[in-house]
Amino acid sequence: MSVEDLKSFEPKEPSQLQTLNSYEQAIVLIQKGNLDEALTALNVYVQNAEESDETPLAYFWLGEIYLVQEMFEDSSEILNAFVAKFDDHPRKSDGLYKLALAKLNLEELDSAEKLLQEVISNYPNSGAALLAEQDLIKLNQQ
Repeated sequence: MSVEDLKSFEPKEPSQLQTLNSYEQAIVLIQKGNLDEALTALNVYVQNAEESDETPLAYFWLGEIYLVQEMFEDSSEILNAFVAKFDDHPRKSDGLYKLALAKLNLEELDSAEKLLQEVISNYPNSGAALLAEQDLIKLNQQ
């Protein structure tokens, strides 16, 4: 392989360093409020680092950003994947709660209510459970 070949060589899968950089870059972008750019970086990360330690958080942040941007279908889809794929993750209660918020905004009230109840039942001492209780009260008053 020549130097010219190396210059034009494009690996099919990015190196671990590249994928870590896209996740870290996404977090910095979120912190700066550049959510569209963060979405791009997180999507690249998820597509290229399926088995990495940060993958569950990448899913979570994707769902959160879609929720903030009022892209409720996308948020629901990615948060559904998060809670299904990463059952033992420490942020699962938060993911379920955020998924319930997406469902509320999609007017899928039965699904949202079930998710809020799941958060309260399965994670009673979490911050997500406290928020879920408040939202469930509001939902039942409608």
